[in-house]
Amino acid sequence: MPTDIHLPPKIGVSLLHIFEEGVFWRRTIKIKTFTFYIN
Repeated sequence: MPTDIHLPPKIGVSLLHIFEEGVFWRRTIKIKTFTFYIN
């Protein structure tokens, strides 16, 4: 995963956190719709 050295640490960490949360929520939504279609 490429890291931007020019970003201040706080901004970089928060951006990474937001990105990880977005991936997490997309995954849970996919799983929810998947189980919904099965049921």
